[in-house]
Amino acid sequence: MAIFGAMRGLLIFFLLFGFLQIEKGFAQEGLPFLTHIELDPQFGNVKIGSIVQDGEETMFFSTSRGLLKFDGSTWQLIATPSPAAEVIYHQTSNRIFVALKTGAAEIVKSNSGSYEVADIPGIESSKAINRILINGADVYFIGENHFSILNPLEGKHATNFDFPNRSINGAFVFRQNLFLIFYQEGLFTWSNAELVSVGPHKKVTEDQMLFGFQTDAGTYAGFENDELYLFNGNSFKPVASQLKKYLNDNLLSGGLLLNDSLMALSTLAGGAIIVDTKTQSIRHRFDYTTGVKDNEIYCLGKDNDEGLWLAFESGLSRIDLNQPVK
Repeated sequence: MAIFGAMRGLLIFFLLFGFLQIEKGFAQEGLPFLTHIELDPQFGNVKIGSIVQDGEETMFFSTSRGLLKFDGSTWQLIATPSPAAEVIYHQTSNRIFVALKTGAAEIVKSNSGSYEVADIPGIESSKAINRILINGADVYFIGENHFSILNPLEGKHATNFDFPNRSINGAFVFRQNLFLIFYQEGLFTWSNAELVSVGPHKKVTEDQMLFGFQTDAGTYAGFENDELYLFNGNSFKPVASQLKKYLNDNLLSGGLLLNDSLMALSTLAGGAIIVDTKTQSIRHRFDYTTGVKDNEIYCLGKDNDEGLWLAFESGLSRIDLNQPVK
């Protein structure tokens, strides 16, 4: 019996050792720690379009079925009047806003702890909102040929601005100023409640803008043609050749600023990367070879604990930037 006990113990040791080796295979030396998060089965067929965390450390995910909420253990679907294109958290006012196919809405937490969808006074439900930008106290709701400005701290209705027979291809903030890209027209800045031309900038007026974020070096803007530019106030400069090739080869899908020195970029064919905002050198790459479940990343998000979230068809992954694997 002692022999069988010893053999059983040896077998368990080898099985455990093999399991640890497999787990270690999901992390390379020096890479941040990676955790996989499974969606609740009833939400397994949704496509996540954006990710944000609120002031209470609850995660929200925009989808075509509404807004998903995740508190670290349970999932909940918050039904919205129409598909949710983007969700943002406005830290200044501690409020959550969501862009919809039928305007926009605010997600309000009741005294009982449940979440409700509330209309935003001044936002028209007949016009789709594609993106939401934050500029200090102001929130910009960007549509196809219109946008609205709301200061949640003032308690006033949103102010609307329409541009008939024109098309907004993109919008971003640079040094507290709102910039709008109009299809085949050029770049404009919003000043004193009117558009001011900044020049034709033809290389960015043909393709839809995917994202934009400010850094100390300028504002990075990504486009559907897989191009990423750094806007310095005067011109859109292409990124470094190595980074440009990676994005062109792998289909750019999203991007965000992680901290003062790092940004994250996602693709539809090559996973995601972490890039130095100043040198534009690739620091880390996350794909099949480093444990990510899919190279097709729909979007990115971050939390308040230096965590980077990746959304793909079969679920989510969270990368802990404060915990590198040794």
